[in-house]
Amino acid sequence: MLNKTLIAFIGCTKALSMWIHSAHHVSKGPSFGADHELLYGRIYNGILENFDKLVEKSIVVTQSENCACPIKISKIASIILESYKSPVEKQPSVVAENALEILGDHIVNLDELFKKLDAADKLTLGMNDLLSSLANQYEEYYYLLNQRCKGG
Repeated sequence: MLNKTLIAFIGCTKALSMWIHSAHHVSKGPSFGADHELLYGRIYNGILENFDKLVEKSIVVTQSENCACPIKISKIASIILESYKSPVEKQPSVVAENALEILGDHIVNLDELFKKLDAADKLTLGMNDLLSSLANQYEEYYYLLNQRCKGG
């Protein structure tokens, strides 16, 4: 049960990373420089760095390498990505709105993961620290995207 919960969140994180990376690639228009590097570039680089830590901590918590299975992670990420609109061929304001949606959902999933690990008495001090730092970072990204959405 715990393995599936963590793998699901890892797959969700991979989906978020891929979506935001695509938004970075398709940035355009007057806000190109800010969107490309300062917004989406910053977010996807942060998520990639966190992804590695998340997988490693999950292996420690579950005592299983299944949390690192690229096949399982990719399948989950693919299913999740299909439930969101692609950032390709969209106006920059629409991309920002869609990014806000997928990130908001990820924050909810992070909160649910935290609660499940805590309820199962599997929230190690290190995992608690990681998930709390992720929540802090993702809320910052949410703020940045929300401000971008206000700009049109």
